[in-house]
Amino acid sequence: MRLIIFILCLILTGCFWHIDEEYYVQNLTKDFNINMVNHTRTANLSVNEDSKFGGKEVVSETITEIWYNDNYIVLKWSPNLLPEIKKGLYVDTIYRHGPLYQIKDKRFLDYLPKGTNVKTINGKLYHNSLNMSRPDSLYPYKKIKKYYIIDHSKYKNGWINKLLNSSSKEYNIYRFNSKEDFRDKLKKLGILDEVKLEKIKTTR
Repeated sequence: MRLIIFILCLILTGCFWHIDEEYYVQNLTKDFNINMVNHTRTANLSVNEDSKFGGKEVVSETITEIWYNDNYIVLKWSPNLLPEIKKGLYVDTIYRHGPLYQIKDKRFLDYLPKGTNVKTINGKLYHNSLNMSRPDSLYPYKKIKKYYIIDHSKYKNGWINKLLNSSSKEYNIYRFNSKEDFRDKLKKLGILDEVKLEKIKTTR
């Protein structure tokens, strides 16, 4: 009996909150969800035609900002360059009084801590550091930005639509590499001036 009371107290006082922190899902509109695992840097957009949780990925991590309403989802995206930089800093390993790690090219030197011992051996660059100096700036890497508009104005869900046999899973995705093209499309859709979008900032 004491064990049951103890478990109930844990649940009622929110002591299991860390479970929610590990995996977070927020429904934006219709069947479209924003998902995060462990950190806001993992934010991605999914659509689930059957329920309000999880679903098929529409835009991968990392989504940095989101605006949405009943017809559109507008978002900014930046890539995760951390895996690429790690591969570039640790191409191969040799041993000269300890391990030395081969660097892919000189551009990757910027991501090593100051004072790192860098050597040229047989025409190749090597270093002796197991650390990177700026991993957070690479995930997401905000110097690269892409823009998305998801037009879900024709997407219809809910039990009334199913009852009337008028459900529709139609939506269009527009991708843009330049901010100018992105804003031009927003103007054409009437989003900038006519449609008020709720904003969510996903990354700190």
